[in-house]
Amino acid sequence: MSDFDFITDQYVSHETELSPTQFVLGDFVFSLPENTPAASLSRKYDGGWTVIDLLNELPCQQQTGRKLDERVIKCEWFRDAGQDNIEKLVKLRDGKKPLSLVRGDGALLGQWVLTGFDVDESWLYQEAKSMKQGVTISLREFANKPIEQKKQGGSTK
Repeated sequence: MSDFDFITDQYVSHETELSPTQFVLGDFVFSLPENTPAASLSRKYDGGWTVIDLLNELPCQQQTGRKLDERVIKCEWFRDAGQDNIEKLVKLRDGKKPLSLVRGDGALLGQWVLTGFDVDESWLYQEAKSMKQGVTISLREFANKPIEQKKQGGSTK
């Protein structure tokens, strides 16, 4: 059983029950019971059109292929649990590899890279600790073909 199967079997819902899990990104679980809830998800899709400026004419548009899709997950976490979650995200980032994104119902949403995340800490109290952490996680679609496919397609000898 792979790590992916273990994580998805553990955290995604089965047909007869609703899962408290919202998403699983790599091994990071977005879930209210885990104190890691996602507050919102936004998606960005590109149509693949480029504007080409022309001298003394209106610009023309050309279909050049779409850009990679993007996702932004926004979270609001609290107290020490929020700080722990941020450290988990740092470890995901430091893994330097594409991550599977799985919805709570088990649907695989593809491979994604963590392009970065922003943390806005508020309600500071003693020792500059924060009561609330607003976290914005930026993901970009990972669409690289596996190396084996490139080797097979690239050699015509």
